[in-house]
Amino acid sequence: RDWSSDVCSSDLEAAFIAFVAQEFVYPERCRDEGINGSVNLRFAVDEVGRISRVQVLSETKSCPEFTVEAIRVLKKSPRWVPGQNNGVFLKSWRDVPIVLSVD
Repeated sequence: RDWSSDVCSSDLEAAFIAFVAQEFVYPERCRDEGINGSVNLRFAVDEVGRISRVQVLSETKSCPEFTVEAIRVLKKSPRWVPGQNNGVFLKSWRDVPIVLSVD
């Protein structure tokens, strides 16, 4: 499945949130210790929507496993909508926060 540009951005955001909720496996140690996790990721989207060059902008330091899992899920996600300029697809950067709680 692709997240295509003919879907409005709020629908794309909702689809990504649902995808993360379905795919994310909360790290056992963090869950057992009651650590809520968050990570802000930056990544490149190429002209055909593939993800690369994932970078961590911020993370929950007490649960580095959360970051590892967030990157795994992000890399597994369907293709993204690439940036456009005058109708031409081009590489672009995206930032995405992933925030989940133990409860």
